[in-house]
Amino acid sequence: MTYTSFVNALSAITVAGVKRQYTAPPSQLSSADLPALHPQLPEHTQDVISISSNTGLFTAACELAIVIKANQQGTAAANFAECLTMLDALNSALIDNTSALSIDRW
Repeated sequence: MTYTSFVNALSAITVAGVKRQYTAPPSQLSSADLPALHPQLPEHTQDVISISSNTGLFTAACELAIVIKANQQGTAAANFAECLTMLDALNSALIDNTSALSIDRW
């Protein structure tokens, strides 16, 4: 799996409540497109497991950002509740796509 294919596959999952999905961070967002999902740059590890230069499994990680709405003062409790709802939806989407994405933790 390449970084590009990993990020594209992760960006394409369906998350309940997300109106717009991007395959890269957008230069700007319209409130009409929120909540919007986009990936951050991925990172990986691949440890050497023996002196003979064998390597272990390629492990990649990518943060998904979900912009819910513009920041407003005095709405902390409502924003907190919306974030929890979106986290539940993201978790469900990741569970539904575990095999397709070849992921084993998040």
